[in-house]
Amino acid sequence: MEKMSLADFSRITGILEADLKGRSRTEKVAVAREMYWIYLNYRGMGYRRISQWDGRKPETILSGIRTVRNLIETNHPLVEPYKEVEQLKEVFESLSY
Repeated sequence: MEKMSLADFSRITGILEADLKGRSRTEKVAVAREMYWIYLNYRGMGYRRISQWDGRKPETILSGIRTVRNLIETNHPLVEPYKEVEQLKEVFESLSY
């Protein structure tokens, strides 16, 4: 499967690239951003590399990935829309019990 770019993810989610790379802490944008981080991590990109790409501290990336992983594992409604994104299905399957 071809790697999903930020532009692709933005188009799929309806959230602007600038918002995904920005500092917004609104729940919808933050969860979308963290979903993209977990996708990148699942595809082999390390926390440090994601942090360099996104201009954040590695600890922030790790925390965001842990948060969204917990949301996925508990089937939280915030992650429901992402379950239908073809490129994210493998991520969900790897975290489902």
